[in-house]
Amino acid sequence: MRDTMTNKLIVQKWAAPDQNILEKIKTTKWTSHNIPLTQSESTMNINDLPLIGDDGRTRTIKRNLCMLAGREGSLAGLRLIDLGCLEGGVAFEMAREDMHVIGVEGRKINYFKCRLIEDYFELPNLQFLHLDVKNLNKADHGIFDIVLCLGLLYHLDNPLSFLNILNEMTHEKSVVFMDTHIAPVDQESFDCCVFKDDLSDITQFEYNGKRYEGRWYRELPREDNEWASVSNYRSFWLTQTSLFEAMYFSGFKNIYNLYGVVEIEEEFGLRKKYSRLWCIALKEPCCGQV
Repeated sequence: MRDTMTNKLIVQKWAAPDQNILEKIKTTKWTSHNIPLTQSESTMNINDLPLIGDDGRTRTIKRNLCMLAGREGSLAGLRLIDLGCLEGGVAFEMAREDMHVIGVEGRKINYFKCRLIEDYFELPNLQFLHLDVKNLNKADHGIFDIVLCLGLLYHLDNPLSFLNILNEMTHEKSVVFMDTHIAPVDQESFDCCVFKDDLSDITQFEYNGKRYEGRWYRELPREDNEWASVSNYRSFWLTQTSLFEAMYFSGFKNIYNLYGVVEIEEEFGLRKKYSRLWCIALKEPCCGQV
């Protein structure tokens, strides 16, 4: 772990925590992000569960960012937005690298936990917003060097419009991490997908004069459900080809399919079972500095 200024603040908090907020965190149900609260306690307190900083996805993001940024491993000062940040753990870990981080979460049940983390650690470079990502815009929220779009795009009823929002809120050397479900195309892939009962037949979606293929997905009921969409009852999953085309036409001309989050054989199996992919998207080739 790097000896960053933010990490020093975190270690200080571990040594002298705010007991009132710590107790609120410990009595709240955490389902996904195991965030360290002291040297010996975390949000989930499950012995065999890795901390969020040791999670394969978190480590993969940091490793690739250091390579793409070309800053000899330092990410300090970069501006990052974590979209649909759930319980705030990944945003917290990115802030530990001295980046300026904004986590955006639309579900109240999740945002409550994000604010507990924000209030507990009081980091000057970590902020959470309670916001539907469809309402993001450059005028209010600015430009970002790094975008984390992890487990979000497939919850939107118009992912094509949202990719244009990402284009507007990034510059020519920005880096976008995309982790999303995709619509299975052939019958074998469809039969293997655990979500097949909630997916429509392959259909077309027209946007800006272009046609994209995908499947409509029936979202979970929204009431108090931390995994559901925020403002739509169905979402559109693009096929891999249509997703890459949409990213390309929205401004991200360089797209890299990303592997290495888990052991490769396991990763192939997970991608098939959940019809999911990881990719990195840039507007320019990956050279120079972010």
